[in-house]
Amino acid sequence: MSNNFQLLIEQLRGGDPRALARAISTVENHTPGWSELLKALFPYTGHARVLGLTGSPGAGKST
Repeated sequence: MSNNFQLLIEQLRGGDPRALARAISTVENHTPGWSELLKALFPYTGHARVLGLTGSPGAGKST
């Protein structure tokens, strides 16, 4: 893994919102090394809460 990705991971773990934006763009654009970035981040995941909203169109899910 490149030093840039190692720095990016440190910044992400520190809560830097710009680092999050760069990481999202890296994965979405399939920038070389994107899968290694995800693999390196995986050990730090797993404690997020997931909320799912369902309903028919126009039911007000986004409000």
